[in-house]
Amino acid sequence: MQAAGATDTTELPRLLLRHAESLGRYVQGKIPKRYQEVLCAEDVLQETWIAACEHMPADVRDVDRWLIRVASTKLVDALRAARALKRGGGLTARVGAARSASYDGLVTRLSARGPTPSRDISAREARSAMQVALARLGDERRQAIQLHYIEGLGHNEIARVMGKSKAAVNSLLFRALRELHVHMGRACRFFSDARSSSAVGERPRAR
Repeated sequence: MQAAGATDTTELPRLLLRHAESLGRYVQGKIPKRYQEVLCAEDVLQETWIAACEHMPADVRDVDRWLIRVASTKLVDALRAARALKRGGGLTARVGAARSASYDGLVTRLSARGPTPSRDISAREARSAMQVALARLGDERRQAIQLHYIEGLGHNEIARVMGKSKAAVNSLLFRALRELHVHMGRACRFFSDARSSSAVGERPRAR
């Protein structure tokens, strides 16, 4: 698969979303059974999308192989961290289920802000779109969103973690949600375009 120009701000998210389902299955299948209830494949994918948004070469020829290589590296890092937590007694069960619910809650919140994301896409597609959208945020905005909506920290706790004032955290979250809404709307239109095109026997057109 040719990916020249894949780092374009419009085409890269589409490219990543085309690989989201298969890469998710790959990562989930590589997590050892003893870690499957405490290690979330979506966390590994999130790190993979961040790496792709920041470092994917514009001239990469085999996107699937490149993403698998990055995801494998991120999975090794996650397993190493999980083993360290297990040795210290810090592992908590059902991390994966909690992560999915948190992403779903964030999608629902964005849906309440306007007409996007589309109600026609599946929960899995919406989570994939959310992860890619998060990967496109700046580091501080992404961290604030993850700490609040995924980890469940309050504004005061986030301020302490990030070394910022509560007012600065409020501003970060406001701006990050606004940016996420834009990215999610574009991503969800990709899913809608793909479904409409497949319904009439056509391949989705690149924009």
